[in-house]
Amino acid sequence: MEFSTQSNPSIKNKGERLMLQIEKENLMPREKLLKFGANTLDNKELLAIFLRTGIKNCPVMQLSEAVLTHFGSLRQLINADRHNFAPLRASASLNLSNYRPVRK
Repeated sequence: MEFSTQSNPSIKNKGERLMLQIEKENLMPREKLLKFGANTLDNKELLAIFLRTGIKNCPVMQLSEAVLTHFGSLRQLINADRHNFAPLRASASLNLSNYRPVRK
C-alpha cells in the first residue's frame, strides 16, 4: 500500500509520512473512512463497514475476507442470488436475513 503526500502537503518529512501510514494501517475501516476518506478503503474494508459486526469467533474483517473469497469480488457478491449464500450460511452460521441484494 503506497501513501502519497500530495493529499496532505503539510507532511514534510519521511518520519511523518511513515507515522501516518502506520496509523492508517492500524485503524478499523470505519475510522479509516472518517479520517482518510473512502478512496483509501479496499473491498474487504468496504464490506466490513456494510456488515458492521462479525459473528461468534469470527471478527468482521475475517468475515469480510471470507465472503469476498467465496464470491470472488464485490460485483459478484452484489449480483449473487439467495442460493449463492447457502454455503456461506452453513459454514459460518451466518444470519443473512438482514441483507437484501442490491441491484441497479
